[in-house]
Amino acid sequence: NGLSVPYMHVEFNDHLRYAGLYHFFGYLWTIAFFLAIMDIIIAGAVAHWYFTPARNGIKNLESPIAKSIGIALKNQIGAAAFGSLLLAVVWFIQWVMRYVTKKLKDVKDPTGVKRFLVCCCNLCMCCFEC
Repeated sequence: NGLSVPYMHVEFNDHLRYAGLYHFFGYLWTIAFFLAIMDIIIAGAVAHWYFTPARNGIKNLESPIAKSIGIALKNQIGAAAFGSLLLAVVWFIQWVMRYVTKKLKDVKDPTGVKRFLVCCCNLCMCCFEC
């Protein structure tokens, strides 16, 4: 016997496109947030190790990573969320500019003004990321 699998045809209307963009932005923001929290945790653990005084040549460290995680989640989560939001906005604009650049490669522009403007915008967006 043959197995019959029903399927649906999905039309990409404006609502579905905007939902995809919304989820893509959320994905970028989530990645930036986890990177920010990771940086805060590592910085806190290193600072804890560095500033702990040595007694008899031995540093007595009691779980610097766990303490750093607690400080990051209790005191620094707002700064990480806001910073990651700004970074996600910059990344999203960069992706939009990549899409526009890709679409403009096929367009015949005798003066090259559009490509020049897009290249200038890409250059400005690269200045935001370090």
